[in-house]
Amino acid sequence: MKKAIVIYASKYGTTEKYARWIADEAGAGVSDVRHVRPFSLFESDTVIFGGSMLAGNVRGIDYISKHSDMLNGKKLIIFTCGISNPEDAAEMEKIDAAIRSKLPENLRSAKIFHLRGGVDYGRLGFFDKTMLGMMCKMLKDKPSEQITENERVIIDTYGKSVDFMSRESIAPIVQACREE
Repeated sequence: MKKAIVIYASKYGTTEKYARWIADEAGAGVSDVRHVRPFSLFESDTVIFGGSMLAGNVRGIDYISKHSDMLNGKKLIIFTCGISNPEDAAEMEKIDAAIRSKLPENLRSAKIFHLRGGVDYGRLGFFDKTMLGMMCKMLKDKPSEQITENERVIIDTYGKSVDFMSRESIAPIVQACREE
């Protein structure tokens, strides 16, 4: 198999845990985006980037854009980790479009996957707690028939600790890594 690296940007640990699982299954190296050596990109045939999601933003995605020249011609796989249900195709299409819009043209053909993480409100920092609190209040003010499944999860889990992680869910990413 060709050389691969998994790079991740995680704030509370779920994205890191997925990245380590993927690296283990794919026989790839793994590095936090804050510590990755650019040479690792150069010497890898496949780059798998994982970023945690909060309010539609993918943590660390700017690293991929910043190094787009080094990623040219390489297989790029991106995965997100958030509380949204990856089975909600309409929501995932919106997230895919948002991610692709932030990537340079030469990287927009990247394969994108979504993994379900978790949240422990007791561990959240002030900014994240405030942002999620405001989002939850806004969602509760919507008419109930307009609330999506993913929005309902945010409302129902607000203030709690939930973990939707599943090692089995990485299989499509590992498969994509192995494909020629």
